[in-house]
Amino acid sequence: MSTLLNALITSGGPGKNGTLRGITVTRGTKTVTVFDAYGLLLKGDKSNDIRLMPDDVIFIPPIGPVVAVAAGPDLAAYGAR
Repeated sequence: MSTLLNALITSGGPGKNGTLRGITVTRGTKTVTVFDAYGLLLKGDKSNDIRLMPDDVIFIPPIGPVVAVAAGPDLAAYGAR
């Protein structure tokens, strides 16, 4: 697990109670990145995917309000900001 994205994939992601937005990595007392997986999923943006160091802490916040959008037979749900 060398990067944040690798760690998230290996761990199974945020699960049903975690959000894909605002995932933080803390190194000591400093937040070194805030990762928004929607940027990756919708635009392929991996700019906040960092190399993890020993003792880094990954925090996945609980999911907040969710908005569902129905279009024909498909249904999509998005975390509201």
